[in-house]
Amino acid sequence: MNTRDRDFAQRLAKACDGAPSVPPISQGRQAYVALKMGASAEAASKWFTGRSRPRAAAMTKLAKLLGVDTAWLAFGQEPALSRREATLATKRTEGVVYLSMGMAILNGASCARPTDTDPRKSFVDYYMILDGEQIAVRNSLGREVNPGEFEFTVPREFKEVRNLGFVSANGTRTHILDMKPALIEKHKKNQGDQFSVIVKQHAGGVYTSGKDEWDRVSSIGELV
Repeated sequence: MNTRDRDFAQRLAKACDGAPSVPPISQGRQAYVALKMGASAEAASKWFTGRSRPRAAAMTKLAKLLGVDTAWLAFGQEPALSRREATLATKRTEGVVYLSMGMAILNGASCARPTDTDPRKSFVDYYMILDGEQIAVRNSLGREVNPGEFEFTVPREFKEVRNLGFVSANGTRTHILDMKPALIEKHKKNQGDQFSVIVKQHAGGVYTSGKDEWDRVSSIGELV
């Protein structure tokens, strides 16, 4: 048995034990996970017995189902956030998505969330159609890791989407960064099944990584 898969099975069991919605191990746990994941009973059995592990997109979905950190579930990397903090962060991230969509609609765009059958649904928050052009948008809420220093997460498929970074400035304003692929490529760091980028905030609403400055946008309509 692959040691990595065996260790994953142990973390999966621990995550299930801590998830209130998941039945006990002897009361249909594997069937529940298979149903919620849209996986076969055989696939779920292999996960729980350490004979295999989910692919990246399924791993992210499984972590969300169980309310745990994806990097921890996949690799055993200790999460930066507690379960409660992670839940709150998820809600804030969803809020940013709806804020972004609302701003796009105010600019005259039509917006739609990916369907369940969309192969890009794991890394696209919504599609925007404006002036006849369709843009796949991914939003990331900056997490302040140090005073004036924010961490953004971006998908490994960052070159396929328009990445926007959001920072709550003094609690009254929101700054939006247009996170261009070239700068992401230059400053990205591995973080489980995605990348992270550290950005520093300066006076006047300037944001940098190293010596590079990130562009800011005041309107979603500027993306076209």
